[in-house]
Amino acid sequence: MGGKKYRVIFKGDLAAGAKIDDVKQKLAASFKTDVAKIDKLFSGQRKVIKKGADLEACEKARKAFERAGAICFIEPEQGPEPDTIESKPPEVPEVKPPPLPPEGRVVARQEQGVNKVALVLLTFFLGGIGVHKFYLGKYVQGVIYFLFSWTLIPSIVAFIEFIIYACTSDERLQEKYTAKGPIAVIIIAVCAGFFIMIAIIGILAAIAIPQFMTYRDRAYQTTVISELNNLRAAEEAYYDAHNRYSDNMDDLNFVTTTPGVSVEMLSADEECFEAMGTIEGLREPVLVDCNGVKGR
Repeated sequence: MGGKKYRVIFKGDLAAGAKIDDVKQKLAASFKTDVAKIDKLFSGQRKVIKKGADLEACEKARKAFERAGAICFIEPEQGPEPDTIESKPPEVPEVKPPPLPPEGRVVARQEQGVNKVALVLLTFFLGGIGVHKFYLGKYVQGVIYFLFSWTLIPSIVAFIEFIIYACTSDERLQEKYTAKGPIAVIIIAVCAGFFIMIAIIGILAAIAIPQFMTYRDRAYQTTVISELNNLRAAEEAYYDAHNRYSDNMDDLNFVTTTPGVSVEMLSADEECFEAMGTIEGLREPVLVDCNGVKGR
């Protein structure tokens, strides 16, 4: 037979997500041989699956490996031959061969399996800010955990997930999840984001706290002013009866009715009186005299 000849080469490479034991079983069934012979293909050395064939026949063999989850490539028949496997290629449907790929090895990137210990520790210690979700490649969920971490709801959910992961077998975790990136890089990135979030919270707090203090002082002042107005009313009643103001609150029969409010008489005579009121937490005391509360 004339025409250029090709051969099929295999070096033990697997498709993304394929498991080696499953691939071996499928190849053994496809080539109608036992798994022991298939094991020899995974030595890491170049193995010739088919040689001295036309491109169409080589493509059939390559497709058979592809269906099993293994990756091989076709090259022109030339140079010394590596070890070969003696087995009959499976019958496959006639297919139109694609253009010949360039010589060399093209391998699909394999995904990294989940490390159960790493997953459990990340979930327990950093699950409240979504680090375990980033490790599993669930980036949207990780961002949601991170943004709502201040509510502590993600921490509660992460603790439940920690129990689930801890009670799940390693094989089951490998089937359900795939690690998407190095743990160290994920932790560094999330922690950096965490510190940025802390900085933003600090800026917001610097703006909000003074406003809160102002509103709180107003509430305290209102409480103190209410007591001082009662004192002023008692002084006016005393003045009407004695034609002078008193610096003795016992004479006025005045007692504060609001817990925590303290009222102190500063001075009193025939002309006017002055008193001071305060409460714990109020930054400046409030003053009152016969003309009313000062500073209002």
